[in-house]
Amino acid sequence: MKTTLRTYAMQLAAIGAVLLLAFWQTHAGDSQAAAVSAPSGMRCAAQGQIHYRGAAPSFHCDLAEMFALASAQEQRGHISTMFVRDSGASGEHWIPAAQAQYIGRQPRQPLLAFADKQRALDYASRNGIQTMPYSLALLGIRD
Repeated sequence: MKTTLRTYAMQLAAIGAVLLLAFWQTHAGDSQAAAVSAPSGMRCAAQGQIHYRGAAPSFHCDLAEMFALASAQEQRGHISTMFVRDSGASGEHWIPAAQAQYIGRQPRQPLLAFADKQRALDYASRNGIQTMPYSLALLGIRD
């Protein structure tokens, strides 16, 4: 079977994401951060939150932008945890970003997170898009 350059890139990205996650988890210390409600008056419905060590969480309207920010070199070691809004639940149901299943972005459609893998698969099949694990969503790789 012939392996393509894209396959190698995806494998390297997944390995990098696992190493990045391991770094975050081993350097998180005793931080047991919990998701908090988004502040009122935001210009959008918050889809994600980043908890920094020693600072208030930042809220983000777009998960792809949040992951791009979190993956930036200067952020490494400063983030204790991240949460995403469960698109399969009503209201503000926050889940750890690493535990969510993601729906790949299509042009002009946001990246969505689901706590329940079956709900993610159902949504993806109804809309003709694919799911992806956290490691690929974090790095912005889509099938």
